Amino acid sequence: STELIVEGTKNGPWTGITYHDGNFYVAEGGQMEGGKILRINANGAVDTLVSNLPSMGDHHTNGPAIKDNYIYFGQGTATNSAVVGPDNASFGWLYRKPEFHDIPCKDIVLKGINYTSKNPLTDAPDDKVTTGAYVPFGEATRKGQVIR
Repeated sequence: STELIVEGTKNGPWTGITYHDGNFYVAEGGQMEGGKILRINANGAVDTLVSNLPSMGDHHTNGPAIKDNYIYFGQGTATNSAVVGPDNASFGWLYRKPEFHDIPCKDIVLKGINYTSKNPLTDAPDDKVTTGAYVPFGEATRKGQVIR
């Protein structure tokens, strides 16, 4: 038989679940509020163990897995290439979070390569915007720029 113990999340998608010591552990993808790791007990009480993970883009918080009483999970990237573009508008998140972008795992120095594309954030058919890596949509970068 099945029994519903919790429903109603608005921050999906739920991208993984595991059961350990009487609790469910859920990776909440985080399209609206950022990723979370939740613990749900048999009575349906939900505790947020980790929140505000940067996963409002193309790839979400995933997992979780538990080994030796440690919780492991994956953290997705905002884009496929570290450059926010019109394809991210197709997923909807560029409209919701236009300032959102990838975050490097360590300080990097850019080569100043930028990309020009149609601007889906305006109604102007000929509006173009230039965007570099690891910055918000419409922000160009320069050679030697350090991204922390």
